[in-house]
Amino acid sequence: MNSGLLIGNIAGDFLKNHSHSQLDEEVLEGVFLHRFIDSITDSNPVFKKFTSPLRDHFGRYSPVVMDVLLDHLFAKNWDRLFSTPFDAFTSEISKVILNENDRLPTPTAQIMHRMASADWLKSGKTESGIIRVFNRLSQKASTEIRGITVLKAYHRNRKLYDELLVDFLRTNRDEILKNYPDINLRIELKS
Repeated sequence: MNSGLLIGNIAGDFLKNHSHSQLDEEVLEGVFLHRFIDSITDSNPVFKKFTSPLRDHFGRYSPVVMDVLLDHLFAKNWDRLFSTPFDAFTSEISKVILNENDRLPTPTAQIMHRMASADWLKSGKTESGIIRVFNRLSQKASTEIRGITVLKAYHRNRKLYDELLVDFLRTNRDEILKNYPDINLRIELKS
């Protein structure tokens, strides 16, 4: 995945339609990739199984909660899933963000810079990091999503998540490669 595609993909949640005219072609393609991944994730049957046990506690926010929990699951299970070392991957992503930040509109560039400088990808690996993420999300959401409540729900369903994670990743990877056949995913799933 080239740098423009990567930074657009990572910043996709922050780059709304009105900002598209400020983006170069590669970054915009990354935003579209991000939206495509969101779309296939939401329709992935495994994702629906992941979110189902969360609905009682989090209602319409269940997909958002699961999206953050997926980051935790990927980080926690990294060595089992991927051959690229976790620290090498997160360092490479942060480096791209810091080097390519000027390709983003200023407000988004500032957010991305703060995230990369804080090494936010690594924070998702720990439970305390997950609690901090949900505490920040709660400040922006119309309902409180307490990190400790999320972790309790996660622990109740951890076996399900661990069992289905590889199927989820394979399904999404296959769909991405079908629609973006020339993409370099930067990391490969272990066999």
